[in-house]
Amino acid sequence: MISLLIFIFAVFKGYDILNIYQQSHYQIIPYLRHYFKNLLYCIILPLIMILVAYIIDLKLLYIISYIYILLYSYLLFLRPKKKLMFSKRIIKIGIIYLLF
Repeated sequence: MISLLIFIFAVFKGYDILNIYQQSHYQIIPYLRHYFKNLLYCIILPLIMILVAYIIDLKLLYIISYIYILLYSYLLFLRPKKKLMFSKRIIKIGIIYLLF
């Protein structure tokens, strides 16, 4: 069950990463500014919650982490100003992301 949650989070986060990279016109500096500004509550906090819930085996923490990650993943699609356009560059980067 926990691997499914991490997979769902990775897919939605990958979509968000590609969307932000495309909105920054494929420039790495504006993308990295956004990435490091949101690193704590977008990536580190959800993964720490999942790992702590798995190690300690607290049912309440499982539920809280599931709700947080599912809501965060759902809100990723509501937030973008522009939708992701699947250009050749985005498809190539997306394939590399899925391979990792």
